[in-house]
Amino acid sequence: MKIYLPPYDPNDFVTYFLIGIWDLRTGEDEWPWHFHYEYGQYLSAKKRKCKLQRAAKFDTKEEALNFFDSWVSSYSHGQFFRCEILECQKRK
Repeated sequence: MKIYLPPYDPNDFVTYFLIGIWDLRTGEDEWPWHFHYEYGQYLSAKKRKCKLQRAAKFDTKEEALNFFDSWVSSYSHGQFFRCEILECQKRK
């Protein structure tokens, strides 16, 4: 039995960025879901905490950071949250 693997071409992938957030009051120093992305907390396009399915996707890291900064300034407990920008790829 032969297994066909298509040739790898980096142009076949689209890169996008997600904002992973966590609350400093939990005692975590970094985003705690590195090995379980489906359970992590993210920011949605409506500036709400959400799971992976509703997470806002950004074309650049700068867009994601600006979005997080605007959320922190508008959210009442924003000073307690930190973000990690996650770079993701998917096939076109």
